[in-house]
Formats: sequence, C-alpha cells, structure tokens
Amino acid sequence: MPGQCHFQASWLDIPDFKDWLQKVVRDARCIVCVKTISLKNQGITACKIHVKGQKHNKAMEDKRKTIPGFFSPRSTSETVTTIAQYSLPSSKPAEPSTSIGDASLMAPRPLVCGNQTLKAEILWALKCVDSHFSFHSCEHISDIFKQMFPGDPLAQTFSCGETKCRYICQFGIAPYFHGLLKESARADGDYVLLFDESLNKVKKNKQMDILLRLWHHDQVRSRYFTSKFIGHASAQDMLDHFNSAIEDLNHTGILQVSMDGPSVNW
Repeated sequence: MPGQCHFQASWLDIPDFKDWLQKVVRDARCIVCVKTISLKNQGITACKIHVKGQKHNKAMEDKRKTIPGFFSPRSTSETVTTIAQYSLPSSKPAEPSTSIGDASLMAPRPLVCGNQTLKAEILWALKCVDSHFSFHSCEHISDIFKQMFPGDPLAQTFSCGETKCRYICQFGIAPYFHGLLKESARADGDYVLLFDESLNKVKKNKQMDILLRLWHHDQVRSRYFTSKFIGHASAQDMLDHFNSAIEDLNHTGILQVSMDGPSVNW
C-alpha cells in the first residue's frame, strides 16, 4: 500500500540487488552509490528504478575494476610470503666482489609483483587522506611518477587516478579501519557514544554522526564511527537509526550516550 512500504529481507537474494543493496531501518541503501533509497511510496519499484540509473551502473562498473582481496583475511603461508616480499633489505653489509664477471651483478632484477604495486597505491591513497588531497588531484599522477622514476618497474606499473583512489579509500581502507575501531571498542571494554544530527545541505537530508570515545593505550581517544542519513527526523526514526548504527558493538560496554551538551546527556 502506498505510504506504508518497507524493506523486505527477501530482496537481498535478488541477483540484481544482492551486490549493492543494504537494509537501513525501513528504507534501503546502495552501498556503491552511498545513497539511501526511500521505500515509503514505491517499495521495491524504487530499487528497480535505482538499479537502472546511469550513475549506479557506472559506479558498479568502476567497482568491478577495483583490485579486490588486499584487505581480505589470508592464510598463514600467504601472510608470511607477503611479509617476506615487503621486508627491508638486511642491514648486514654485502661483501665486496673481486670478480669483474660476477654472476650476481649480471642477474636480471625480478619483476614487480601485483601486491607491491597495490601496496604503493594504497600508501598513496593514505597520503591523500592524511594530507586532505582531493581525489581529482590524483589525475595523471601515474604519468608523473613514470617520468620521475623512469628506471623503476614499480613506477611503471603504478596507476592510481581519481576514480581508483576514491574506491580504494571507500571500499578498502575505510572498511578496514572501521573494523579495527569496532574490534578496539570490543577489546578495550567501556566506551562513550556521542551523536548529533543536523541538515546535510548537499543531500538535503538530516545526517546523524556517531563517534566513539574510548580508552586506548593510556589515552582517551575520540574517533568518528559512522553516519546515518535520515529522511524523517521524528524521535522514533532517530532511535531506529541510532540502534542500527551500533548493532555490531558490545552494548554492555556503553558508559554514557552524549549529544550536544551536558544537560541532555544520559
């Protein structure tokens, strides 16, 4: 019935939806476009319209081109191999060679493997985030590196333009650090939740930001946790979105829930 539609769990099994659809209280969310889809009036039809959109299809195509698997769990043997590849050279000085025709000097250098190139691209993406570079500033950066380091095989395979840098940050780095923050909250025990909601002038929706304040390595640290975009801002809607945001946390460790000022904390 129009005006009373809500998310159905069976939609997650639909082939056209399962790679991007996510439940957000009563509505749906596209994790690729980072957009909340209102289901109130159209229900599943709203999802069908979204999946046919040009912006969504381009985002899905870009996601398929992103190199997967770097942050996924690995077996012990794979981890040891990766660490060995990234280990620094030994500090022990090499013995001088007295032979002009030393075979070690004539041996070809090994080719750069894909993991080494990916590591360089991730380090560059982290630098962009840490220094507040725009993603657009990454355009043609690979061409610059090739000119700067013409003899380096790693520079020749490096490729991290605007779109790739954005997807490495959004689908690789962000989920990885978000998972570390959740594990830290579980391991360290007690923590404080902070939230506030205001109008997002770009999306024209109310945005609820949630932060964690926890004790970590002899320091009190406040860290951004997540955001929820709210189509309606009634008290029940705010409570539903708040509970949805913290459902993966250990609720027994919550010391305090804070918002705005001391007079409204509890």
